[in-house]
Amino acid sequence: MYDSCLKHKWDNKNVLDYAVLTTEAKGIEKGKHEKAITIARVY
Repeated sequence: MYDSCLKHKWDNKNVLDYAVLTTEAKGIEKGKHEKAITIARVY
């Protein structure tokens, strides 16, 4: 019983960690894209 609860807890943590990493990566890419557009508009 304890092992299955602990596994469930770890699984949920891994899902959350993956979601955070994925979201951060998408945010960084979006920021790079917006920066490139801003630079292109200036020149």
